[in-house]
Amino acid sequence: MCIAYARRIDSMEAKVMHEVNEAMEFVGSLNVPGAYLAETFPFLRHLPTFLAPWKKTVTQRSKQDADFFGNLALEVKERGQMGKPVPECFVKSLIDVNVCLGEN
Repeated sequence: MCIAYARRIDSMEAKVMHEVNEAMEFVGSLNVPGAYLAETFPFLRHLPTFLAPWKKTVTQRSKQDADFFGNLALEVKERGQMGKPVPECFVKSLIDVNVCLGEN
């Protein structure tokens, strides 16, 4: 967490760590060969969501994880905008690159 988001964690039992672990476990479950029939039969990816329940699960989890990790990144950005010191971290370097490129 410190390397990516300049955020120290006092314990592996912290809520944020549980959320990170849940996200990583879900991503790991996607990499199990044969976990989804669409891997074996690629034409299944064209089925509508009501016939392909895995699409809904993956889409929901994707949004949940994007919100979670996006909020962690916003915390870094907001600390910098408030004038608080932000230690060097991956997100800060991305923000700095975007500023140099003239992006928000």
